[in-house]
Amino acid sequence: MRFMMVSITIMMALILGACATNPQGTQEVRDVQSLNQKNTDTFRDHNPTKNGYNLQNESPMQMNQVGETWGLKQDKQKIFEAVEEVPNVEVRRVNFNGSTAHVRVKATDISGSDERIALTNKLRRNIEGALPRYKIRVYVSQ
Repeated sequence: MRFMMVSITIMMALILGACATNPQGTQEVRDVQSLNQKNTDTFRDHNPTKNGYNLQNESPMQMNQVGETWGLKQDKQKIFEAVEEVPNVEVRRVNFNGSTAHVRVKATDISGSDERIALTNKLRRNIEGALPRYKIRVYVSQ
């Protein structure tokens, strides 16, 4: 009898727990999440810069530039042009993996790891300015 009473109590607790409302699924929470998403999108649309760089450059993925400006060949050319701005650096290889661009460069005249890190950051910023839609990974070798 005692076993039956305990098992019925446990079963009722499980059923009531399963029937409880989920606070993350209520309409109020969904409305707030939707409002936050809309505010984030609106802020992003009105802010023309990303990390201090002007995004109004000749990016091949802007909607007002169609035709010959679209494609991986043009993206690769933009990377070559961005790296040419830095002296003593030569592009060895450019790979695209989804939204990530892997750029391998050969640099002369770097002596330590501090210079390598500074050069890597400078190259990454230049390439991000030319192609803002990609995550840029730069690998520097001597």
